[in-house]
Amino acid sequence: MSYSNQFYSDYLEETRNTFENLPEFPDFLAVIADKGYPDTRIEQGRELHTAFGTCIHKYLDRRQTKKAKGKEMNDKFFEVSRTFLSHVRRLRKEYAFDNEVLIELGLTLSMDQKRAGFIVQATSFYNKALNTPSVFAKLQSLGYTQVDLEADRDSIRDYQVLRSQYDKLSGECQELVVERNMAYKKLKIWMDAFIATCKFLFADNLQTLEKVGIFIRNQPIRKKTEEPAETDGGTADSGTTDGGTADGGTADSGTTG
Repeated sequence: MSYSNQFYSDYLEETRNTFENLPEFPDFLAVIADKGYPDTRIEQGRELHTAFGTCIHKYLDRRQTKKAKGKEMNDKFFEVSRTFLSHVRRLRKEYAFDNEVLIELGLTLSMDQKRAGFIVQATSFYNKALNTPSVFAKLQSLGYTQVDLEADRDSIRDYQVLRSQYDKLSGECQELVVERNMAYKKLKIWMDAFIATCKFLFADNLQTLEKVGIFIRNQPIRKKTEEPAETDGGTADSGTTDGGTADGGTADSGTTG
């Protein structure tokens, strides 16, 4: 379970205000120091706050990188799928009465609607076209060249590299989500205990708490929302071959500043 990105950003800012305001109230610090919050324990809270902020920014930066990589990957997939499908349409028409060539190239089969399967089909097509002399000779008669076919096959390899890079970033984002949530939990435990102590000591003077930047909530905390798995708007295998594929969609349920 996880909160939205906006919630984490708001909590980071709210607690930052408290830590920034504390040095301006030496009398307040003197009171809480005698009740378990000397400078060393306040510094502990600051360190937890800094760690939480670092986790948030690391996650958001990596998530942005993942989104950019997802777009690059999807653009490449659309490119290679359009190219391959143009070959499929042309050759099915040219060899409508030469089923042997189509069978050899795997063009009598339906195109796989999943990305992974589609890429396997396309790769097999280029390998057979390039490595089967009798088939290559027929393709040459239609104007196909070895250079062009190899370039198209290399584009598929480029897509696979991008896919691998994207998957790696997705895994890193998931790890950073766990790291961020743990940092939030540690900070919140510290802040809840700190606020409870301050509220007890200044129960008759809540205005002092507000000046310091400690606000007592009058409404329930926002509900938790389950954080969806990191995706590119689809999955490695869910993209279709007609352009209706992933678009590098968001990984979280919330928004970011």
